[in-house]
Amino acid sequence: MIKADILLLCDEVILDSDTKKQSLIGIFDRVDAEKVPTLLPKICVFVRLKGSAGHHTAYLELIAPPESGLPVNEVTCPFDLKNDDATHNIKATFVPLPLLVYGRYTVRVLDENKSQLNETFLDVIEKR
Repeated sequence: MIKADILLLCDEVILDSDTKKQSLIGIFDRVDAEKVPTLLPKICVFVRLKGSAGHHTAYLELIAPPESGLPVNEVTCPFDLKNDDATHNIKATFVPLPLLVYGRYTVRVLDENKSQLNETFLDVIEKR
């Protein structure tokens, strides 16, 4: 069994080669767009997973508003946890991300049974 206790959207995730610490740059949950359709040049999804030892698979889903007509974008993320309560970080990058309509875009983390572990939102609003 796994849990996703952190799920954030940001501009970039940087890994320090010496300390192995990860820095999240530009955390956001909203995009102000002058017009749609438009492209968001890059979006990173950061997830921290915890769980029992063994091989696991998590899925990230990026879901546009229904009126966009876009299919669900799914990323498969296999990983191993060496012991119980270990953590694993996932960074998924979407380059570019088409924003076809204003509205709420949903990012979900699912476990191997496709049960939802966490979700967050990206609101695309008209810039005024």
